[in-house]
Amino acid sequence: MHFAASTLISEHSNDDLKEAVRSYLDAAGGVFYFVSFIGFGLCVLVVYLMAEMIIRENEQNISMLMILGYQSKEVNRLVLNANRILIVIGFIVSIPVTLLFCKLAFTKTISDMSIFVTPYLGIKYYVLGFIILGGSYEIAVSMLKRKTKNVDLVGYLKDSRE
Repeated sequence: MHFAASTLISEHSNDDLKEAVRSYLDAAGGVFYFVSFIGFGLCVLVVYLMAEMIIRENEQNISMLMILGYQSKEVNRLVLNANRILIVIGFIVSIPVTLLFCKLAFTKTISDMSIFVTPYLGIKYYVLGFIILGGSYEIAVSMLKRKTKNVDLVGYLKDSRE
């Protein structure tokens, strides 16, 4: 389209827009790392609380396994490590859902600007997200392994006799 120079307020090319986005990302890079660090901490906390709840709910089963002669390592494998497949499935399911929500948010936010931006994450960010999720899960599980050793065996036997 051609407009008279007197009617144009400003003119931007695609290269100008790309450069503006690059400079914004460079300036906001530290914020992204900070948010990632906070997200990692929250993930560890949530996984820790959920695994602790699983241990509390299964105290009788853990006691029975220990009474039957299972070692702590075997009990941890049965109780704590059983959720690893759910972590992987949840991560895989979250990718298309997150992209859909980002697309909806971008469409809503940028509709007034007369441009279209599609959400895109490179494969390295998926791998990084999976590493963060897996690492936080492993940290939380390693902190909870001691709790399975401290389950009260005598209390369970007394409760089951009554």
